[in-house]
Amino acid sequence: MTAAIHQTHILTTIIAILFLVIAAAATTEAFLSHNYHYKWSHSTTPNVFFFALHAQVPRGADNTKTAAQPTRTTDDLPGVIEFEHWFDKVCDNYHSKDKKNDTTKYVRHGMFANGRGLELIVDKDGKNVWTASDRGETPVITVPQEVVLRSVILEDKTSLESLSDDWDVTLALKLLKECQKGPQSDIYGYCMLLTRGQEFMSAFPAPPSTAPHCIRNWTKEQKKRLLMSTRGERLVRIQEKQSLEWTEKYEALSPEDKHIFTKEQFFWAMEAVHSRAFKGEFGGEENVLNQLSKALVPFAAAALALNYVQTTPVAGDDTLTGVLLALSCAPVVLNFLSDRIGMKKMDAVLLPFIDSANHLEEAQSKIELDPLKGVFTVSVEGRNCIVEENKGKHISNSNSSSSNGNNRRTGQKQLYISYGPKGDSELLLNYGFLPQVTSLDVYTVSSADESKHFDEIRQRLADCYNHSRS
Repeated sequence: MTAAIHQTHILTTIIAILFLVIAAAATTEAFLSHNYHYKWSHSTTPNVFFFALHAQVPRGADNTKTAAQPTRTTDDLPGVIEFEHWFDKVCDNYHSKDKKNDTTKYVRHGMFANGRGLELIVDKDGKNVWTASDRGETPVITVPQEVVLRSVILEDKTSLESLSDDWDVTLALKLLKECQKGPQSDIYGYCMLLTRGQEFMSAFPAPPSTAPHCIRNWTKEQKKRLLMSTRGERLVRIQEKQSLEWTEKYEALSPEDKHIFTKEQFFWAMEAVHSRAFKGEFGGEENVLNQLSKALVPFAAAALALNYVQTTPVAGDDTLTGVLLALSCAPVVLNFLSDRIGMKKMDAVLLPFIDSANHLEEAQSKIELDPLKGVFTVSVEGRNCIVEENKGKHISNSNSSSSNGNNRRTGQKQLYISYGPKGDSELLLNYGFLPQVTSLDVYTVSSADESKHFDEIRQRLADCYNHSRS
């Protein structure tokens, strides 16, 4: 009789454990999503932004009437109209009515004194549709993660089997293959934005540069202007070394990839990656300890709960109690070890729409991944994210009017995000701009004047860099 009761208790305990495992597994995703913080940085900067998840305020039907915005043409902003139409369709596909994506209600692409950027849309009364009252709660930009390209960054380069396995090559090839697909690509609109409205395979030898004033695009005569200073000479050497590294990476590609893509196309994609990619830890590819930690979460929850079951005959078993406690602590211990013994992997991502925002180091913006909703967001956390065209000290007043026909106008408000602390060397090398130099709207001049216009801009960039200390 006693043995039968004992067996019944054991069976009941086993069934209870199974139910606990199932219940814990059902809550594992929510548990992990709310307890993992992600780190961000833009391009090659070693600095990162720490951020936590936040609840997005549900929004109802869009009844906002917006004022008539200035008409944009494909000549003013090539590729932008195709991109924004594509983005609207993407958001309709990946969001239900109760999770509407309001990005294109809040911002759109525009031309500014410092080139292309994101403009805040105004309502019929001339007020921003996105307002300061939304700060910290309602994202300005929301991007479905299904349209995000990503690659894994390995800190230990010696573990790479080939140079073609490096993070930037992987991401560049993913971008090239999507662009090659043309309208069949899931990110066709993003490709059109990057190629300035040109079909990729018909652009010879490659589409227009995504960062036209990076010094790798300068002529020899223009680079000589940098050689007038020691720091300028050093930057030219760094750029030459970078170009050699990119050449070696191209040569390391598979014969199939080299047959499809030319060196010029590969350099175009690498430039896009280094000027637009964000880096961070956001669950792209986890190491063994992270994977094991997640796998043990439901069992740890069950073990923890079982320790509180005092009616079972095993409640007084000290050995079993110790095992259960160790199991319940295992995920925390494994995550700790993963963080301490250098097994972390970072990811690099290309974020459509978000990467169209210009950089302002003092902009108090926040970029987040919400794994539950499956979206990346940009939120305004403080000052300097929204700058009026004719007021910011980094904007030249002499270039803020619309008299040159490029659709800029006084009072136009631009959305900025911070790429993190960056010196002039990195900005000029990978991004092709300096905060002190404006009038970079290079796609609003005729082709006949383009060469002269480029030369004038690069002269100012060289002069500014040679006399700057940052």
